[in-house]
Amino acid sequence: FKENSDKLDVASALNRWQIEKRGVECVHEKDAVIEWPEDKSPYPGLEWFTQEYAPLFFGRDQEVKRLVEMLNRPDGRFLIVSGPSGSGKSSLVGAGLWQALIKDGQLRTNQYPQWLRITPADDRGGPFLSLAAGLLHVFPQIPDRKAFASTLASKPTAFVEHITRRLSRGQELVLFVDGLEELFTQTSLSGDIQSFLSWLVTKSGEPQNRLRVVVTVQTEYLERLKAESQKIQQMIDEGLQLAIGPVSPPALREMIEKPACETNYKFESDLVDRILKDVDGVSNPLPLVGYVLKQLFVRQRDRIFRHDQYEAMGRVMGAIGYKADEEVKALGAGVESSLHKVFAELVYSDQSRPPMGKRARMAQFRSNEGVNSLIEKLSQPDCRVLVVSGEGDEQVVEVAHEKLLEAWPKLAEWLRDDNNKAFLIWKQQLRVAISKYEENKRDPDQLLRKLDLSKALDFVNKHQDWISQEEYAFINASRRRQLKKKVRVAGCVLLAVLGIWGDGWFRANEYRASEQRGLRILAFFMNGSYPLPMKPEMVKIPGGSFCMGDDVSTEQRKETLNATSCNGDQKSQDAKKTFEQRSREQRSRTPRHWVTVSPFQLGKYEVTFKQYDQYAIAKGERLPSDQGRGRGDQPVMDVTWKDAEAYAEWLSKKTGEKYRLPSEAEWEYAARHGNDQELWAGTSTDSQLDKYAWFIENSKSEPREVGKKEPNNYGLYDLSGNVWEWVQDCLHGTYDGAPSDGSAWLEENKGICQVRMIRGGSWFNDSELLRTFERGRLDVKSRTNGIGFRLAQDIDGP
Repeated sequence: FKENSDKLDVASALNRWQIEKRGVECVHEKDAVIEWPEDKSPYPGLEWFTQEYAPLFFGRDQEVKRLVEMLNRPDGRFLIVSGPSGSGKSSLVGAGLWQALIKDGQLRTNQYPQWLRITPADDRGGPFLSLAAGLLHVFPQIPDRKAFASTLASKPTAFVEHITRRLSRGQELVLFVDGLEELFTQTSLSGDIQSFLSWLVTKSGEPQNRLRVVVTVQTEYLERLKAESQKIQQMIDEGLQLAIGPVSPPALREMIEKPACETNYKFESDLVDRILKDVDGVSNPLPLVGYVLKQLFVRQRDRIFRHDQYEAMGRVMGAIGYKADEEVKALGAGVESSLHKVFAELVYSDQSRPPMGKRARMAQFRSNEGVNSLIEKLSQPDCRVLVVSGEGDEQVVEVAHEKLLEAWPKLAEWLRDDNNKAFLIWKQQLRVAISKYEENKRDPDQLLRKLDLSKALDFVNKHQDWISQEEYAFINASRRRQLKKKVRVAGCVLLAVLGIWGDGWFRANEYRASEQRGLRILAFFMNGSYPLPMKPEMVKIPGGSFCMGDDVSTEQRKETLNATSCNGDQKSQDAKKTFEQRSREQRSRTPRHWVTVSPFQLGKYEVTFKQYDQYAIAKGERLPSDQGRGRGDQPVMDVTWKDAEAYAEWLSKKTGEKYRLPSEAEWEYAARHGNDQELWAGTSTDSQLDKYAWFIENSKSEPREVGKKEPNNYGLYDLSGNVWEWVQDCLHGTYDGAPSDGSAWLEENKGICQVRMIRGGSWFNDSELLRTFERGRLDVKSRTNGIGFRLAQDIDGP
C-alpha cells in the first residue's frame, strides 16, 4: 500500500467503497443535495459549462484560483486563457471563474461585478457588432445596435458614456470573449481583427472604464494572435496568460463523480474506473466523457448509471458516432447529401490546422426540408451534437464541440477526403473574397477573375449542393462581369446601354423590344455558357387524402335546362349552346373521388422570366415573348408544355436535383390546402379573392410579378390567377378511372397526350375559372400570353 501511495486517489476510493458497501451514495461537498430538475442532465454533454451548470463544475479549483489571483493583480485587467480544443477553456471561465467572481465575490472591488459573455463572430457584420449586441442585452437602454457598434469602434469616450455610467458605484464589468480564434475563422477582414484586439486591450487598460477582459483562444491560434497584436504579446510576456493542458486523471474523476453525487445519482461499481481506463492516452477527452455521461443520464434507471448502458452506446469512443448515426438513419434514404450540405457550412478548414467548427445562419437552410430535418434531429436534447440558438433571421446553428469532427467516424471520414478538404479550404478563401467585396461596397474589381473564377465554377459543378446562396450570388456576379467583357469585346454595346445586367436580372424597362434583341445577342456570344441556374424556392407539401373534383347537383342541371328550353329562337339557341359547353366543362370535373397524395415539394412561385431566360440563353432556345409587359420577376408566359418539360430537365441536370411538373392531383391538393376544400387558393369567400389572386377585376389587363398577393395556407403564391399553369396530365374527358395515388394520369384509359391539362386560371379570366377544381386543356405546342408553370419535386419520408 505504501509503495503506491503517491498514485492513489484516496477520497474517490473511499467514496466508491461507501456506495458499494454501505449504500451511501456519496459524501456531499455541500450541506445538501443540489436542487436540480429531474429531467435535466447534470452533465452538459458536448456543450460547455454555463452559469446554469456552475454549481456542478468541479476539478479545476487550482486553475480558478490562479485566474482570480491574476485578475486581482494591479495590472490584471486583461487575461488570456489558452489551450487546445477540448481542454475546457470555456467551462473554466464561463462556470468556474463566473462562480468565483459573481457568486463568491472574490474580485477585490467594492461591489460584485457585472458579467457579459460574447463570441466575436456572433454577428457576421464583425466583432464590434457582436460586442454591441452583447452589451445591448445587458444594458437595453442603449440605442441602435449598428450605430452603437460604429460609435464603440470610433469614439474613444463611447464606453464610458454608454456603459460605465450605467454601472453601480464601484462596480466593474467583466467581459468574457469566448473563442477569440473566431476572429480568424469567421471574420475575414484583418482591419476588423486588429482594431477589435486593440480596443479590448486599450479599453480594459484604462481604469476609468471599469472594464476587465478575459479571453479564451485555442493554442493553435496563439501565435497568430500575438502576430496581430504586439500589446497581447507583451501581456503574455508579463504573465497574464494561463495555459491549460489536458485534465489530470484525479481531476477527471472528480468531474465525473461529483456532479452525479451532488444531484443524487450514482454509478454502478467500477463504471467510473472503466470510463477513465477507456480515455487513458486520449488527448483532451473532456468532450467525449461529457457526451457519454449525458447519454448515460438519458438511459439511466432508478438514478443509477449502468455498465450495460455504457456498453450499448459504444463506450466513450463510440458514443457520439453511435447516437449521431442512429439519428441520421432514422431520417431514411437520401440524408447523405443533406449531411454534407450542413457540414460544408459548419466546418472551417485551412492548410495548416485541423478542421474547426463555425456558425452558419439557419436562414440559408430554410428552403431545404431535408437539411432542416437533419439539423432538428442532431440538435434535439437527447442527441445534441449540433446547437441551434437565436431567433428569426438571427438564428444560427453550430457544432456542439469540435471534438465531434473527429469522434463521429462518418464525419471524420468525409473530412479526411482530399477533395472535400480542398473544397473546404477553397470555401474559406471564397468567404474572404466575399467579405472584401462587401467591405468595398460591392466594387466590381473585387469579383473573381479568370483562374479564380474558373476554379470556383469547377467546384460548383462538383459540389453544387454545398454552395450557399450568398456564395452563388457572388460567383454569379463574377460570371456576369466576365460575360459583359466578352460582349463588350465583341462590340455588343447594346447590353451596356440597356443596363440589363443590373441588380435585377432582366428587369423590365422602356427598351423592351431592344432588350429582346440584346438577349439574343448575348445568347450568340455565350456559346452555351451561362451563370449558375437559380433554383426555385420550394415548399414541402405534406401527404394526405382529399376529395378531388366538383359534382354538379341535379337541381342545378334542371334549373339550367328550364332556362334554355324556350321557343327555338336565336337567343334560346345561344343559351342552349352555352349550357352544353358548361355541361361538358362540368362533366370534366366529375366524378368526385378520393385521392391520397404522397409528400412532395411545390414551387413557392410560378417560374419567372428571370429563371427561364437563363435556360433559353444557355441552350440557345427561343426566348418567350413578354409582349411588352416586362420580364424579371414576371411569371414566364408564351411557353409550351414541351418548353416547360425541357426547362425542368435542364434545371435537374444543372443542379443535381430532380424537378418536374406537378400532377393535376398534386396541384389541386396544394391549392385546396389538403382537404380544406377552399374554393380558391387561400379562401372560399368571393369578397376576399382580391387578396389572393390577379384576375380580370384587378389585374389591369396584364400579369403581375409573382408573390405580390397573399399566399395560401401552404405558403404558395398565385395558384389562383396570374397565369394558367401546365401540369403533367394528359387529356381525359372525365375522372372515370383516374389514379387514386396522386400520380399523373397519362396514356392509361385512352389518354390523349398531345393535349395536356392546365390549372389555376389567369389574369384575364373571371373568378369562376380561378376555382381550385377548374380544369383547362391545350395542345402541347400551344403558347399564349396567359400560360406558364411552376415546378414540383419528389421527396422521401412523411
